[in-house]
Amino acid sequence: MRTRVALLLNSCMCALKQSEWNEAIGLAEQTLDLEPTNVKALFRKAQAHSEREEWNEAVESLVAATEAGGDDAAIRRLLAKAQKEKSKQVSKSKKMYGKMLG
Repeated sequence: MRTRVALLLNSCMCALKQSEWNEAIGLAEQTLDLEPTNVKALFRKAQAHSEREEWNEAVESLVAATEAGGDDAAIRRLLAKAQKEKSKQVSKSKKMYGKMLG
């Protein structure tokens, strides 16, 4: 199983390098099926979601990575960025819906 996890993580990294976000998310999820608290898989999944500007999903994966023991500076940086972008997205949505309903 350890070899399978390593292969999936390496494939996920390759997908990220090739900007294949859906593929990267799928590979990360396959890894997480085998090891639900794998910090690398959670981080790589968050990276792909961030590239797709799916901030809720990115924050969710990054929080899970942190809770699983990931205390890497890259995780903290991406989490801060994703939380900031998520907040912007929420504010933008509130303004848009406020104009539509108000």
